Amino acid sequence: MMAPVIFRGTVDCRREPGPLGLILAGATADGAGTVYLALQGKAPAGLPAQLQSARVSELEPGSYRITCGTDEWTLAARAHFLFRDVSQAFYAALPPRPVPWRKRLFWRVILWLSSTPLGGLLAGRDA
Repeated sequence: MMAPVIFRGTVDCRREPGPLGLILAGATADGAGTVYLALQGKAPAGLPAQLQSARVSELEPGSYRITCGTDEWTLAARAHFLFRDVSQAFYAALPPRPVPWRKRLFWRVILWLSSTPLGGLLAGRDA
């Protein structure tokens, strides 16, 4: 059984022509970033393109309920796939890459040279 997925804010409902009939994308209530819930089944009739603060729960294997306020939709799906976008947390955990010393030295020399009269001649400016 799938634990309920509780979205916070706007949820995009994408109908897909392939085997994944419906993809719900939005931020979760736990603040873990963007979540993509793909359901392998036909999207229910009357489901709008966007929902506000939706909740998706599995009623029984192969049957799912989407609730949004007082509206409710039930759909049959063979499977579900839950993806979390962890790129923000991943890149925040990586330390910034230090600039190699040769590159720093190169730019210091170039900038220093451009401030001298010889650098002005090399660059085509009048000294």
